[in-house]
Amino acid sequence: IFIEFLGSPNVNFREKSLLCLNNLLVSVNSIPAAMEVNIENYLRGLSSLTADPNPSIRRHVCAGLSVLTTARIDVIVPHIDSIVQFMMLSMKDGDSFVRLEACDFWTELSYYPMVASKVLLAYLPQLVPSLLVLMVYSDDELMELGTDEENDTSIADRPEDIKPQFHKGKESEARQDEGDEEEGSGGMEDYMDMWTVRKSAAQALDHMAQQYPEQILPILLPLVDEQLSHSDWLVRESGVLALGAIAAGCEDTVQSHLPKLIPFLIGLTRDPNSMIRLVTCWTLTRYASWMIERHENAGLPSDSLMVKSVEALCSCVLDKNKLVQAAACSALSEFEESAGLILEPLAHPICKTLSQALQIYQVNNMTLLLDSVSSLFEGVKEGMARPEILQTVLPPLWQKWNSLPDTDRSLFGIMEAFGSIVQVVGLQFREFAMPVFTRCLRFIENTVVIIASSADAGVDPTSVDREFMITALDVLSSMAEGFESNFNDLINNSNLVPLLLEVLKDSDYEVAQVSFGLVGDIAKTAPMQIQHHIHAIVPQMCKKLYPIVRVSASINAIWALAEISLTLPKELEAYVPDVLNQLILIMQNDNLEKDLIENTVFTIGRLAINYKALVASRLEEFILRWLVEMGSSSPNEEKEAAVKGMCGAILDRPEVVAPQLGYLLVMIFRWDGVPGDAMHGFFKSFIQHLQTSLSRTNLWQEATASLPQPMQQNLSQLLQ
Repeated sequence: IFIEFLGSPNVNFREKSLLCLNNLLVSVNSIPAAMEVNIENYLRGLSSLTADPNPSIRRHVCAGLSVLTTARIDVIVPHIDSIVQFMMLSMKDGDSFVRLEACDFWTELSYYPMVASKVLLAYLPQLVPSLLVLMVYSDDELMELGTDEENDTSIADRPEDIKPQFHKGKESEARQDEGDEEEGSGGMEDYMDMWTVRKSAAQALDHMAQQYPEQILPILLPLVDEQLSHSDWLVRESGVLALGAIAAGCEDTVQSHLPKLIPFLIGLTRDPNSMIRLVTCWTLTRYASWMIERHENAGLPSDSLMVKSVEALCSCVLDKNKLVQAAACSALSEFEESAGLILEPLAHPICKTLSQALQIYQVNNMTLLLDSVSSLFEGVKEGMARPEILQTVLPPLWQKWNSLPDTDRSLFGIMEAFGSIVQVVGLQFREFAMPVFTRCLRFIENTVVIIASSADAGVDPTSVDREFMITALDVLSSMAEGFESNFNDLINNSNLVPLLLEVLKDSDYEVAQVSFGLVGDIAKTAPMQIQHHIHAIVPQMCKKLYPIVRVSASINAIWALAEISLTLPKELEAYVPDVLNQLILIMQNDNLEKDLIENTVFTIGRLAINYKALVASRLEEFILRWLVEMGSSSPNEEKEAAVKGMCGAILDRPEVVAPQLGYLLVMIFRWDGVPGDAMHGFFKSFIQHLQTSLSRTNLWQEATASLPQPMQQNLSQLLQ
């Protein structure tokens, strides 16, 4: 019926039917049987509406063809030439929504390179110029951005423009990658939430550059060269955007042009037009990896393109335009995260810039600025623990911290910055530690009280804002990491542990994630503080261990339990059977995230250090996967402890591992150090004991006989 209505003279019937048909393809995992049978009729119906006088119909036709490309590319293939021609024509439609859907089609098609390559290469000379035209800001976009005021840094953000502040969370083993936007975060307020023709065209160009870098660059560069010398700043700006859009795809083919291109872009950071300065900040980040690698290969020169780019971005951080400030902060954070330790020589100048910005930034951009502070400390690490750097950064941060009331959500960024700083500088943060610690406890206590009073009043406690409590818990974890055993001095005579016991009862999984992390940090740095509360702590962790609801909460619980097992083994002992059972269930599930499995592997190994007999009694249930996962993991100190613990459990029941000797040796050879290294000596002793035990029942001879010759040779060398 819907397909028949596509031919209706009533525009509402045509539009609603088309919308329903499109939704049938996009909203289900498999195409409904009735739709499958009529798929060709659906395509014919779309074709009949390509010239419909109603722009809404044409828009949905473009969307329908994109959806069909994703759902049934085989149906599209016989008609691909005519569809491509229609989409190119639709990119010039007078209606912006039609243009947007047409641009989106190219990205959908790019996910099928075998199909796309057969047709798109022939159309690139026409398609690339069309995309460049659509990458110019429209009047509506400029109005949304509010670009009339070049120098607006002293103008306070309007209350309705201030974005909500949220806690972002400390990096953990469960860190999730965030999707990159075409222009970074940019501080462009509501505009960044809009999907526009300009963004869609830039994305399509990005995808095509990744598919056809060698073919697209000769077409694009002359066009962009014309754009960059154009008298209209809007055209010049779109040329800079295009250079950023192709960076990932044309990384190799464009390299010969970069020694001239990057200095040109650096010059554009001083362009009179703020929008050109803005997009240039983003485009520079797209070539950051090339600049950083070149900087390292050249021996870290003080005048490299990377150094000059960072200096240019620092100038833009202090720009008088708020949009440029935001773009510069985001770009600087990208460089800080990518360059890491090699930014140490620039750390103090960067800090001077960030400290100046702290004095002039308004509310919205302050969050991005504080992100830059955090990223710099996290990237350069111990290189930031210099008195001149701390004297530059901490006083303005402290002034801002003290100027804000406990209800101001701008505190989140400052707290996160404090967390990044104290993790790096440790006791050099001592001057500020107690006031920060005390205020964090106040945030936690206030939230706990509000949650309790809400429940008493019959209000759903899950509706209570927990952001301040979550951020405070994260900061305390950072302080524990930075202060190590000295964190005990802060906890003494405080109500942290009683508060933490209340927080652990909360049903919110984000609260669970950060509170479990703090428990693990306390177990590691000040275990006596929770020694008599294990009976209240561990059951709460076990409730959120398995089945998995929030991966990051489970990971932090698993890690914290491992820490408790090492520092409070006697207190944990009664709970270990249940904990191990849940960890084995995780190991036996093939559909869980890699980070979760890795943490489970390490924790089982660490449990074996103090509970060897119990772990050994259940080896059959997990040892194969344990060996495979550990064999593919990069060594570090914590993991070495886990390997040693598991080897002890294996020696208790060596016959269990005999059929998996090859996997065991793969793990050992990956982790084995040079002769004389501590792990080499450990593995040699372990294998000797294993050989002795298995030889008694001839299992050693059977297991080694089936090993590949190279592995047998490596084994012989280890035993020498």
